Amino acid sequence: MNLTTEALMLSSLVLDEDFTRQVLPYFKEEYFHDKTEKIIFSVIKDYLQKYDSSPNKTTLIFDVRDKKELNDTEYEQISEYINNIYKIERPTDSSWLVKQAEEFCQNKAVYNAIIQSIEIYDGKSKEHTTHAIPQLIKEAIGINFDNHVGMDFFDDVQNRFEYYSKVENKVAFDIDILNKITGGGVSKKTLNLILAGVFVGKSLTLVHLAAAYAKAGYDVLYISMEMREEEVFKRIDANMLKIPTDKIADIGFDKYNSKIEKLKQKSYGKIKVKEYAPCSAHAGHFNNLLQELKLKQRFTPQVILVDYLGIVASSRQKSSTAGSHQYLTSVAEELRALAFEYDVPLWSAQQLNRCLFYKTLVNTNNGKVSLDTINIGDKIIGSKGEVTVEYIYPIEEQDCYEIILKSGKKIICSAKHIFPTEIGNKTIETGLAVKDKLYVKK
Repeated sequence: MNLTTEALMLSSLVLDEDFTRQVLPYFKEEYFHDKTEKIIFSVIKDYLQKYDSSPNKTTLIFDVRDKKELNDTEYEQISEYINNIYKIERPTDSSWLVKQAEEFCQNKAVYNAIIQSIEIYDGKSKEHTTHAIPQLIKEAIGINFDNHVGMDFFDDVQNRFEYYSKVENKVAFDIDILNKITGGGVSKKTLNLILAGVFVGKSLTLVHLAAAYAKAGYDVLYISMEMREEEVFKRIDANMLKIPTDKIADIGFDKYNSKIEKLKQKSYGKIKVKEYAPCSAHAGHFNNLLQELKLKQRFTPQVILVDYLGIVASSRQKSSTAGSHQYLTSVAEELRALAFEYDVPLWSAQQLNRCLFYKTLVNTNNGKVSLDTINIGDKIIGSKGEVTVEYIYPIEEQDCYEIILKSGKKIICSAKHIFPTEIGNKTIETGLAVKDKLYVKK
């Protein structure tokens, strides 16, 4: 029998219980490509999980016999292999052996990730798109045997108390009441969401946060999936310079530049803005952006804002095959993982009130059409003028209400749909009533 790495790993798993307890959580059946080795590993793992001890030779051979899919020849081959691994001399250096196990898992994970990436690239995967490939490779390369398996209530009391009392573990707001509510601000490694309806001010809030964090000395990255970079900075300028957005150009370049130069003299953090087309980029693209900023500009943000979650793509899910809840959950998990990796608070927003019946007729530049026939790029004419469709959400089931206007027109919607009235926005939940007059742009 040739002494392969696989044979050494299997031998060590049955002969060295301390080694087994250290490395077994990292071992996967898919790391053993040979059928004989794969079966032996699966039997060893099953025995360890069931009896909390390593099997001896007799037990291992006996359990292999229960594999119904094996013929007599295969059973004999596996039995011989088992006999041989019990004859392998145990290494005396346990740290060397653990290091070999770590390299074995890393090499096998990378190999498997490459094979899976080729299948995805060839269109053979039903679960992943090509956007998932960088993350698969990254996860494989990142495998390491981390001996930290959590904190202990009694043994780690000092470390735990130091964490509680460290102010730097929180990133404070510029609004006192928010700091009071949150206990000093938002924590690092967290995803934080602003939930609001249409035209409520989600982007405005994110822009305010970006400016406030910069004023507090934090370096900020603002990723826009909706507005172009200049439009984001126009709103940041308005916040920083205390000038309405429509008046900035009126002050002239010299005065504008002078005000910016004065801000430079203060100990403000930097703000970087990067735009992507709606639904064209996911957390993997953002990770690449962060690496580029670090290498090319030596910029590492301490706060990240993504405007907004509903039009960020997922690297793991196809929007055409996943429901909206499943898809948005995947996006949120990926953004939270990004926040965890870079040890920052990450802010985003999500739009509520997608709540009209999919057959509802709407005014467009092509006349009246039902919502289910709308395409990205179409222009819808509403109470606030003409808007361009940038994203189409999957259809969801909700409780519906029918509203009949004086003209006889019927509107089917959810209780959360916002109607602009002469006295402000209303929903069925917030008291839309008979005889309320809807606002229509003339």
